[in-house]
Amino acid sequence: MMPQRSPTLVLAAEVDAARIRGLPAYSLSTPTFPERGASVGSDGMSTLLSPALGQDGLRKRCRQNLFAKWDLPHHETMITAGAKAAILSTLRAACEPGDRVLILAPSWPSYADIVRLLYLEPRFFETRFEEGFSIDPDALAAAADRCRAKVILLCNPGNPTGRIVPGPELDAVASVARDRDAVLLVDESFSNVVFAPERWRGSVCAGHERLVIVSSISKNRQLQGLRIGACLAQGYMLDDIVAAHQSAMSSAPSLSQSVALAMLRDPDQPEFGETRKLALALVDRQEWACAPSEGAFYIFPRVARIDEFEARARSRSVFLLRGEAFGRQCKDHFRLCFGKSPKEFREIVEALGLPQGSIRAVA
Repeated sequence: MMPQRSPTLVLAAEVDAARIRGLPAYSLSTPTFPERGASVGSDGMSTLLSPALGQDGLRKRCRQNLFAKWDLPHHETMITAGAKAAILSTLRAACEPGDRVLILAPSWPSYADIVRLLYLEPRFFETRFEEGFSIDPDALAAAADRCRAKVILLCNPGNPTGRIVPGPELDAVASVARDRDAVLLVDESFSNVVFAPERWRGSVCAGHERLVIVSSISKNRQLQGLRIGACLAQGYMLDDIVAAHQSAMSSAPSLSQSVALAMLRDPDQPEFGETRKLALALVDRQEWACAPSEGAFYIFPRVARIDEFEARARSRSVFLLRGEAFGRQCKDHFRLCFGKSPKEFREIVEALGLPQGSIRAVA
């Protein structure tokens, strides 16, 4: 089965088509990042092929920045051509065609497509809004046994839920994987976009050779065009991930690595606090049920009359991603993105026809 076109790309095409027709169209579910290339100087830029693990300076900076909370002395940092490349290379290193990958949902739709691209089978462990999207380790163990999972894959903080997995819960998930000799692949692409820092620092598990952690410089620093990610892995897992990555794309582009290092040295971290308050205020005003916003730049509200809301939004050239793109039990949800400027978010609220005065900031 061929991978499906990314729902976010489909949404972007709808927005572009509306703008071509002269409409002031918006996406309520995807980020809008500013152009930041002009702020990067040319000093230290390299066009030489990078070492397989990546440039040493960038590897050290990622370990200090993206993976700061992890005490894994036997794991090494590898730079990849984006988080997708890290995930794809890890899955290729861990699996043979026909193997099953157990994905914790709601989940980013590209996970399943990457799995299928490698001739693997995606299986889903659905968490529920009514339970705060928490993970029951006994139910997860039973699901892993039923499908004989070779990899357990989860996103933390969650996309689209914004949930941070508590440390004891993540440790229980790690035990399920370790007891079955399965890889635990943790995607931390939003590791610098957290709003509950103490909870985030505690969101760790015991290390072992089949634990792989992925992060994204592109998402964390609003640099999507760089396509630079990083992962922590050890032993034969690291060797096999490097081999898979080299076979597909050699090393991550040297110019992108140089730019990423310059940006990580910049103390100015992108902030979403003001727009997040506006998004939470919109949820509050509309009386949508919603899990806490703990990380990432997404909220995943449940809307009682989602069809009516989407029809209203579309009639006003505001487009959104429905929850079924992320999980079978999420048909009455949608992904609300606050990864944009406060000005644009207010314009979206105005385009929806909601009174600006009713959107009061909430903590």
